[in-house]
Amino acid sequence: MMDGILLINKPVGITSRDVVNMVSKKFNTKKIGHTGTLDPFADGLLVLTIGKGTKCSQFLEEKVKTYVATLSLGKSTDTLDKDGVIIEEKEVKQYSIEDITSVLESFKGEITQTVPLYSAIRVNGKKLYEYARNGIQVELPSRQITIFDIKLLHYEGNIIRFEVTCSKGTYIRVLGNDIAHKLGTLGHLISLTRKKVGSFLLENSKKVEDITSEDIINIYDALKDGDVAKAKQIAEEIGDKNLTKDWWDENKFSKTGNLNDLDSFRAKNLKDAKKHLRGKYLDDESVEREYLVTEGWLWTG
Repeated sequence: MMDGILLINKPVGITSRDVVNMVSKKFNTKKIGHTGTLDPFADGLLVLTIGKGTKCSQFLEEKVKTYVATLSLGKSTDTLDKDGVIIEEKEVKQYSIEDITSVLESFKGEITQTVPLYSAIRVNGKKLYEYARNGIQVELPSRQITIFDIKLLHYEGNIIRFEVTCSKGTYIRVLGNDIAHKLGTLGHLISLTRKKVGSFLLENSKKVEDITSEDIINIYDALKDGDVAKAKQIAEEIGDKNLTKDWWDENKFSKTGNLNDLDSFRAKNLKDAKKHLRGKYLDDESVEREYLVTEGWLWTG
């Protein structure tokens, strides 16, 4: 069974679910999911989990994300993006670079964001987009998000291109709409590209048609850019077979843990331990155990 994550370069025009279905068919497995939706109009990095990797989806979803967005000023759509219907138009004045930069900077930090009507968030058991499609008005929930960084990349005519690094749960469509309002006009996103998730970069992803089993990243490596101890714990709990010499060399026995059962240790890591010992594997179990502890391959409790 293939266990871990895949970095997919999602194209414009298909849903994140479409990507999951395509990869599921390619690898002949139903045990697959994604860790953060990209709307059909958006492209870029989509992190998929496969096999036992699906058990760490929540941990991956918490990672900080970076996007490049293009905001068109003067028109608002019902979905806040180019796929929606134009519902209002407003005159757009010419802004200075300083004007736009100042507005963008004002969104930095922890802010409250209202969830868009066209979203999969549930209210009273129904997804918000179901209310929207049926013309039913509903109070939209809000949430706390964090904008870690936001900067202007380009401004010309009615088009603003910006880069934003943000927390889980941030709707860039809403952010674009709010930026336009703060500039005294309307707006909607015409493009959105996810460039980064945690330490994973778009340039290291592949199109679905080019992906192979060799591209699967093991669970520990997928998590270790955050809390290393937590990454090890999760990987071990779900039976990741890739907790090899690299992990043990990095973490040693000074880290919190409880692997003082040598039989348990052998069952999980004996093959790698033997490689590490390079001929120093000893018959006397107590001596062998002492060596492993000394080398940082085994916790003392």
